[in-house]
Amino acid sequence: MRKKILFVLALVVIGTATSFGQWRFGGGLSLGTEADAGDLGFGLSPRADYTINENFRVASNFTYWFVDSDYTSWALNGDVHYTFAGDEELNFYGLAGLNYSKLSSSFGGLSVSSSEIGLNLGAGANMGMFFGEIKYETTWTGQLVLSVGVLF
Repeated sequence: MRKKILFVLALVVIGTATSFGQWRFGGGLSLGTEADAGDLGFGLSPRADYTINENFRVASNFTYWFVDSDYTSWALNGDVHYTFAGDEELNFYGLAGLNYSKLSSSFGGLSVSSSEIGLNLGAGANMGMFFGEIKYETTWTGQLVLSVGVLF
């Protein structure tokens, strides 16, 4: 009897420990502003989220920006999300993280590129499989990014 109780207790502990630690994959669309030029740019963003516990999650995404035919731009983001309100179906979170952005251009035989590391700060919401977030990225002159998408 004692072994059965310990076995059930072990299953409960293991089940509780592994109920978090879940991966979700998806993607979305982003709209970014270049603060100095006031230009809008659209981006495609594959994304992966890992749930650590009921309040904390880490998220990473790669955004390829479609801004101009003269140059290419992309960003790699790693953020920590802290859920401060809601439940499993609808929740709201704050986010902070790092951003690595690269901009390159070529004209004739000349090629130029620049990269920079910056910070992210923002907020978002999850509703079922859908997400939406707004964040400020400090790379170069800074930009505000609005993203929407799905996670499976």
